[in-house]
Amino acid sequence: MTVLLGAAPSIIGPSEVGAWMAAKGAPGAAALLDFAGQKYGFRSAAGVPRWGSVAADMAFSRASAAGRWRADGVYEMVGSNALRYDHDPVTREPLGVRIEGAATNLLTYSECPAGTADLISGSNITAVSDIEGGRTGLRLNNTTANAWAYKANPLATGTQATLSVLVEMEDGAPPVFGGGAVSGLNTFALVAGGPTLVPTVIARVGTKVWRCGWSGTSGGTGGVGVFQATTNQQRRIKVTGFQLEAGSRASSYIVTGATTGVRGTDNLSMPLPIVPANGFTIAFGAHMPRYGNVGDANVLLNLMPAASTANRIGIDNFGRSNEVWMAFPGGVGTYRLATGIAPGAEFYGALSWSAAQGWRGTALGGTVINVTTQPAPAADLARITIGSRAGAAPWNDTIERLAMWSHGDFTDVQLQGLLE
Repeated sequence: MTVLLGAAPSIIGPSEVGAWMAAKGAPGAAALLDFAGQKYGFRSAAGVPRWGSVAADMAFSRASAAGRWRADGVYEMVGSNALRYDHDPVTREPLGVRIEGAATNLLTYSECPAGTADLISGSNITAVSDIEGGRTGLRLNNTTANAWAYKANPLATGTQATLSVLVEMEDGAPPVFGGGAVSGLNTFALVAGGPTLVPTVIARVGTKVWRCGWSGTSGGTGGVGVFQATTNQQRRIKVTGFQLEAGSRASSYIVTGATTGVRGTDNLSMPLPIVPANGFTIAFGAHMPRYGNVGDANVLLNLMPAASTANRIGIDNFGRSNEVWMAFPGGVGTYRLATGIAPGAEFYGALSWSAAQGWRGTALGGTVINVTTQPAPAADLARITIGSRAGAAPWNDTIERLAMWSHGDFTDVQLQGLLE
């Protein structure tokens, strides 16, 4: 049987959903969820195509507001139960839908709208309202004396925490960190209730703005924030976006006012448009978790029964080595598809099963992994969770596209060709 969809280009890489929907292909149910392009195409078992929508074909929930980068490079908070279609804040490229776990920004007035009044301690700082993206914040000047901006630390000594800030570099060059906290090799330092600490760059998030952070144990009840000694580099910086959260990673920025900011978990799922036990192929495109991993397994997708997590089959990120695996029920079988993928990097993969060829998985640029020792998909698999599921760590980054076919008889070459 011919399984490639006519002359259509790749449907997971750079292709257009409309080209795929218009192509002639093998009969049977299929779907393409293009989160980056915000277009959703479905084909019935009888071969009839239609356009769909999140509201009509999927289920999404999040019990809070949450942040995303808009196409114009501005960061905004969107309301509860609203998908976050994220963009690269520098290139403005659409990245897909952001799926994250719950987090709390423990610092109030994260952008210091009242200037020094929003701090417990500060020196040689000036309130500003012209930070890129229209944000308020503080400008530090360490020319003749040390400069700092500290907020109250609500965490007890020894608590695992992550502190992050948004830093605009007035000279437009990135901040650097290469020596002791107050050495001339560092642009600035962070403070988390105790000694000065050397941060790292998490990501560039604007023309002149970088997100920088530090993870470790809180040093005590002293302030948390930014410190720039006279012995640090003599470079002017503006800081905003103060965020302190429990745990060992920075999550997406949560804007706060008079109270701390709580972000709920993103939950996205849909009924399966295919029957896995009859043979299937799923191809996907996503970005590796940029801000680290909550645990060993960050869920990208799971095929599950309608009302339980039994018999589930999935694609996970095993975080410590930035690996992508296909995983089988009860964790009795896990098979590595790719390893060493840089945080934030784009990657593509596929998962397939047929009675003739068994289980197969692959990632772009890799080989096809064939598994014949695992049982066929359970007959009760009826839904797919995208980026999260109960009892597991969410994906914690963006998912670009997800495609499903009701057949699993692609050749190995065709399976890899879906990802190009």
